[in-house]
Amino acid sequence: VITRVGDAVATIIGTGSELSVAMAAAEKLSSSNIPVNVVSMPSWDRFASLDRADRDDVLPPGMPVVSVEAASTFGWERWSDVAIGIDRFGASAPGPTVMKELGITAEHVAEAVKGLVSR
Repeated sequence: VITRVGDAVATIIGTGSELSVAMAAAEKLSSSNIPVNVVSMPSWDRFASLDRADRDDVLPPGMPVVSVEAASTFGWERWSDVAIGIDRFGASAPGPTVMKELGITAEHVAEAVKGLVSR
């Protein structure tokens, strides 16, 4: 699933429930006049099995990409320039509290996109 913006300057990839974080970040960025595409990528293998033209249609070469997943960032370097996730044992608390504590928030994702597009 792809939410496209015609003049997008970056792409945010979300998986599962983190897709809501990606969409919220896209809304924040839009209000700052930074249009982005949002991609749901539940399976790297299925995405990798697409031919090059189809992959490039989803993740245009040269366009910055930020991924967000509430798990390890391991492996995301293949598809994204910045991976937001956790590389340590998680935490125990209500979901929104844990996500905020671990930096898996729309604000953090939006800041990562801003950092990439300002280069």
